[in-house]
Amino acid sequence: MPNEYLDGALFHSAIKETLRKLTLKRKSLNQINVFPVPDGDTGNNLLATIESAYHKVSNQSESQLGEAAKAAYLGAREGSTGNSGAIFTQFLKGFATVFSGKDKAGAIELANAVREGTRNAYQAIRDPREGTILTVARKAFEAVETIARDNTLASTLLIMYLEARKALANTVRVLPVLKEKKVIDAGGWGLLIFFSALLDVMGVPSGVPEYNFQTKTTFYESRHSFAFTNPYDMEFVLPAFSDMERQIARRIEMDGTELIIQPNDTDCHVHIHTDNPHRVVEKIMALAPIQEIVLRDMYSQSVDHAARDDGGPNYRTVVIGKHPGFLAMAIMTGAEMALNEQAVSKLARLLDKEDPTDVLMISSVEATDHPVSGSLVRVKDDVKLLASLVTVFSTERPSEEVILLASEYPRMAIIDRFDPVQKDHPSDQSVTQRITDAIKELKPVTGEVLTLFFGSLKDKSQLERVVVSLREEYPELSDIDLRFGSQPEALILEVE
Repeated sequence: MPNEYLDGALFHSAIKETLRKLTLKRKSLNQINVFPVPDGDTGNNLLATIESAYHKVSNQSESQLGEAAKAAYLGAREGSTGNSGAIFTQFLKGFATVFSGKDKAGAIELANAVREGTRNAYQAIRDPREGTILTVARKAFEAVETIARDNTLASTLLIMYLEARKALANTVRVLPVLKEKKVIDAGGWGLLIFFSALLDVMGVPSGVPEYNFQTKTTFYESRHSFAFTNPYDMEFVLPAFSDMERQIARRIEMDGTELIIQPNDTDCHVHIHTDNPHRVVEKIMALAPIQEIVLRDMYSQSVDHAARDDGGPNYRTVVIGKHPGFLAMAIMTGAEMALNEQAVSKLARLLDKEDPTDVLMISSVEATDHPVSGSLVRVKDDVKLLASLVTVFSTERPSEEVILLASEYPRMAIIDRFDPVQKDHPSDQSVTQRITDAIKELKPVTGEVLTLFFGSLKDKSQLERVVVSLREEYPELSDIDLRFGSQPEALILEVE
């Protein structure tokens, strides 16, 4: 006999059942992941998101439906990864909003929750595409929009599921890349699994076999041609500030694709695919400090699966650092994943548990409690972390001795409390003199490169002028480069 209402315990069970089903289907979702890029991690990302939601719901003592839905949303938000994880989180936000303060929900409340979740997902994405998880959600709601009031929860949920199932099967005919590769949308399949879990815990028979999709091709391991125009996946958290959604979009929406902005009262989670994460970091930190950041190289994540079978690298490189600017440079210099200390707790969910590939972690953080197995090498600071990445292009994992040796190669000087735009406004000449004194200690030789890492964007315009004069003074240097990547009020000089 189907349950007449959805309550907190049943919602908790639905999240648990979604987790179980996603665990079983994770590889299948990864296999057909071709949109927005074929990096083979949609199953991993959705599983990480739901796993975090489940732990949050399980750890609360309150069993009220509204509290359970809120916990699921907050847990998903804390642990979501990737494009699909961010979208699914917004979908769960709709349930938290509509179920707030309620002990139970019927057909109308469920329909409203799906409507609100769908609306949230569409609004969070700057460039929503049809033929994806969005379409599956929208079609599910539209099927019951006018009939939920006159139907039971069981019949409403069943209609939603069957319509979502039909919409999912049709994604192969809607989105061009899915049509070309003859697959359905992986994220949409993940959402259908959630609807299926709701059916199961509510005791509603679907009347059809469990949905399944098979393809002979595992796209992230294949030699199929895909355009990785924006190969870096960025996820970061900012503190809340006025008009943040509009300001963030205005700053970076031209710097990539799949921009998803998730603001709330305390902070804002942002996701974007870009070809230049360093530029994005610099633009964002002009607005607010980045509290947490995770960067992934989707291209290497994809091709390395195939490369390892062809004798390529037998390990993956993860770096843990302090400053977002350095981490952005690290992901563009050979690391497959880069994150700061605040994001380390996500590491276990970010890495594929069933991938046997060895993990090499290089960290500039003194007390990194890394929750995964693998080799950990500690270096002194972010500059040395960046220098050590010259070793990760070898087929075999480099030894700790080799990594540490490489990290010591650049000669470095640090000017503490460097703030050229302080109240007394030191002249360009004064700033140049301080830098020149530091350069003399480093003793650069002909052909070397000098890099100035600055930590405050208000320094940039003056430092750009200073660099012009330094190039005239040191013509023997191959180049003098200016990079955003230091701690605030510090200037780091590196020669190599």
